[in-house]
Amino acid sequence: MTASAAHRLLSLSAVGALALGLTACAGDADQTESPAAVGTASTSPASEGTGSAAPTPSPSPSASADQEPSTVAVYEDFACPHCKDFHNGVGGFLASVAQGGEAEIDYRIVDFMGQGDDESWSTRAANAFYCFRDTTEDTQLQHDYQTQLFAAAPAGLSDQQLVDRAGLLEVDIADCVAADGGSDQIEAALTGMSEDGVRGVPTMVVDGTVYDPESDGDVIDWVLEQANLSDGSA
Repeated sequence: MTASAAHRLLSLSAVGALALGLTACAGDADQTESPAAVGTASTSPASEGTGSAAPTPSPSPSASADQEPSTVAVYEDFACPHCKDFHNGVGGFLASVAQGGEAEIDYRIVDFMGQGDDESWSTRAANAFYCFRDTTEDTQLQHDYQTQLFAAAPAGLSDQQLVDRAGLLEVDIADCVAADGGSDQIEAALTGMSEDGVRGVPTMVVDGTVYDPESDGDVIDWVLEQANLSDGSA
């Protein structure tokens, strides 16, 4: 796949100050430093090659009975170290929300750092993730595969290793990976970034509202409030 004009313009516009003030990855820079971190959940790193991240204490959310589930869009890049920290800290909570059906967790994986380079880890990992997600609706397996992709960074995995890791979870993505089956979804996620006004990753958007750590505080509390979820503590 090749980077579209919109893709290139988005990447160029991201260089500089981030819209959210996050510790985040932006454009072709390795990372952008900021005093504000994403959330306050535990960020114990995952062990490479394992199927799941270290346990993260988090609420067991439940939605109000009469409400439509919210959509929680999560923009990430598997080549972004801050996205890895975010996944290890908040991913378990998001997985529990997805499994319970309290809200729709829409992972919008981009190749922001790879700039559309077919050979980059950013692009190949994003492609493999979309292939995996299109093959299984099991959100826990999707979470486990994400964990493995983040754990493999920055060196990354070969395409065959990406397929093999999925195979260990009993998900066959070989044909899809070979055909760049996730390329359209990568472009759609980049378009979504532009439409949402997102300039760096990781970023969360709940029903169109973008998380701002400078004013919104703890990211898990913010998601619970924005999506009208109960934390189960009452």
